[in-house]
Amino acid sequence: MTIKNLVRLLATVVAILALTTGAMAQQQEGKPKASPEERAEQQTKHMTSQLGLSPEQAAKVKEINLKYAQQQGEHRGDHESMMKMTETKNAELKQVLTEEQYQKHMERSQQKMEKKEDKQKMKMKDKDKNKSKKGKGDKKLKGKDVSESEG
Repeated sequence: MTIKNLVRLLATVVAILALTTGAMAQQQEGKPKASPEERAEQQTKHMTSQLGLSPEQAAKVKEINLKYAQQQGEHRGDHESMMKMTETKNAELKQVLTEEQYQKHMERSQQKMEKKEDKQKMKMKDKDKNKSKKGKGDKKLKGKDVSESEG
């Protein structure tokens, strides 16, 4: 394979990677987000099945879920504000749920938070690995260039 063909192949591979990465990003961006009503409905269905809510409890929980799903957009990006909102929501849920249901809800919420934190930690580790790989690669190339020019 000649150098000219190798350069063409490499250029083609780079172009394909760029196009597929861009297409994937557009798919994720283009994916419609659930409306507050849809999120509240999903949360309520999940809570009803997981906690065994009565129809009366489910109706009240749905109202609470909708109220906070609608407020969520206003607080997005503000971690402290989101935490306060979650505490207030949980206080309202505590008034509707039995003690056992509330405990189960809080345990599941805690597990969900831990899972989310673990995912974020993994993303950060991956970013750090990628940064260190780039740095090491650059150093190796510099070292290689120096040794080649000396020899």
